Amino acid sequence: MNKSIYFLLLILFLFSGCYDKKKEQLLRKKEIELAQKEQQLILKEKTLQIKEQELTDRVKRLDSTQINPADTAIHIEALVGTWYARMTCIEASCPGSAIGDTKNEQWEIAYQNNVLLVKATVRGKLVRVYSGISTSRAIELAARPSVDQADASTRMLVRLQQNTSGKLMGSREIIRASDCKIIYALELSK
Repeated sequence: MNKSIYFLLLILFLFSGCYDKKKEQLLRKKEIELAQKEQQLILKEKTLQIKEQELTDRVKRLDSTQINPADTAIHIEALVGTWYARMTCIEASCPGSAIGDTKNEQWEIAYQNNVLLVKATVRGKLVRVYSGISTSRAIELAARPSVDQADASTRMLVRLQQNTSGKLMGSREIIRASDCKIIYALELSK
């Protein structure tokens, strides 16, 4: 009887050591996985910080109080009036958008106290209002958020330049909170 008790204790001791080793290996594996996930999160956070800084810099460039003196706002009378805007998607990482998609809008461009105002309409319905500046180098606009806008964190930035034929050429960049963006090539003609 004594021998069987010792034998059982010995078996229990041996099996408990194996179980602890398996448990320890499993814990180490989980620690490694957690460390990898932590590194991925740190990289994602740094990427988001960089993108946030880029967006902040762009918004500052459009803010008339932050304009570089070399890029002071000027009034360009040739911009005032009705323009027909054709947009072609050239980059899309958001669901529901695809490269090659086209949109047509009518833009009414006017000035209000050296601020450029653009009212974009589709079939006579106002869809968006942009405001910004015109400088000797370019036209920079940002969409004003509307009251009924589904996602107020979405940003729209427009940059245009006048070419020799009198057309305005440039891009419209849509940046969504879901970390995706859509870029359209713009061509405006009177």
